[in-house]
Amino acid sequence: MLGDLELMWFFRQVQYLLNSGISLYPSISIIYNDAEDKRIKKVIKEIVLSLKEGNTFSNVLHEKLHTGVFITNIIKVGEHKGTLDHALNKAIDYLQRKIELKRKLINAISYPTLLTILSVAILFWVNIQIIPNFQEVYQQAGVDLPLPTRILFFMHGFFVNNWLRFLLMFVVLISVSLFLIRKDIKMFLAKTQFVLPVYGKIYYFFTMLVFLSDFGTLQQSGITVIKSLRLSVDSVTNIFFKEKMELVYNKVLEGSKVSKALEESKFFPNMVVQMLAIGEESSALGDVCSKVSEHLDNEMDVLIHRLIGLIGPISLVIIGVFVAFVSISFLLPLFRMTSVIHA
Repeated sequence: MLGDLELMWFFRQVQYLLNSGISLYPSISIIYNDAEDKRIKKVIKEIVLSLKEGNTFSNVLHEKLHTGVFITNIIKVGEHKGTLDHALNKAIDYLQRKIELKRKLINAISYPTLLTILSVAILFWVNIQIIPNFQEVYQQAGVDLPLPTRILFFMHGFFVNNWLRFLLMFVVLISVSLFLIRKDIKMFLAKTQFVLPVYGKIYYFFTMLVFLSDFGTLQQSGITVIKSLRLSVDSVTNIFFKEKMELVYNKVLEGSKVSKALEESKFFPNMVVQMLAIGEESSALGDVCSKVSEHLDNEMDVLIHRLIGLIGPISLVIIGVFVAFVSISFLLPLFRMTSVIHA
C-alpha cells in the first residue's frame, strides 16, 4: 500500500508516460524498472503482474493499493471512456487537495498543541525540581509563609499525592472511549467537534470542503449524481455529518434536487445551497462545487490564521501569569527572611 504522496507520484509517472504515447502496461513496467525504493518497487511489481494476468487498472488499484471506491471509480470511468490520462489527472488533483487540507488542519492544531505540551512540561519541571527545594529551605527556616506560597505548596502536595490516580483515570477514560463507548456518546462527540471555540468553525469548513470537493470531482469525471453522492457520503468519517448526508442521499434518491436536500439538512450555509442550485439549473454542478470548495478553502485559511493569532498571545499571557505567580510565591518568603536577618 502506498501513502498519498507516493500514490500521487505514481499516478504522475503513469500519466506522463501515457501522454508520451506509451500504453499502460509498458508504462508501469518502466516505472517498476526505474523505481529505487524497494517497498515501492515491490508494490509496483504486484501491479505489473496483476495487469499481465488481464485485470483492469482500476481493479488492480483497489485490490493492491487499497485506493478506496473514490479513486477507483474515477479511474474506472476513465478506462471506460478511453480517457485514462484525464482520470489520472483528476486523481492527482484529488490527492493533492487531500494532502493540502490535512496539512492545513495539522497547522491549525499543531501550534496550540505545542504550547500546551510546553506548558505542561514547565508545570512538571517546577513541581518536581523547583518547589521541593524551596519548600525544604522555608521549612528549615521556620518562616511564616504568605498566602500565594501556601497555595503553591498545597497544589504541589496535591499533585505529588494524586498524580498516579490522575494517570489511572486518564488511562481508564481512554480505554472506555476506545472499547466501551456507546453510539450515542460517539454521536455527541462527533457533533461537539463542530461547536468547539474557533477550531469548531475550522472543522466545519473542512468537513464541507472535503465533501463538496469529492462530490464535484466525481461529477466532473462523468459519474451520475446519485452515484457521486453515494461515494461522497461513503468517504465521510464524522458520524454526525455522515448521518445528515445519508438523509440527503435518500431524499435525492426519491427525486429531490441535491441543493434542496442539502438545504433541508440545515448543515450547509444558504450561500452554498444557492450556488449549488444554480449549478443544477445550468447542468454545471461539478464546476460549481469546485468554485464553492475554493471559497470554503479561503475561508478556512482566514480562520486558521485567526486561530494562530489568538492562541499565541493568550498562551503567552497564561504562561506569564503562571511564571509571575510562582516567582512571587518564592520571593515573598525570601523578603521576610531577609527582613528578619537585618532586624
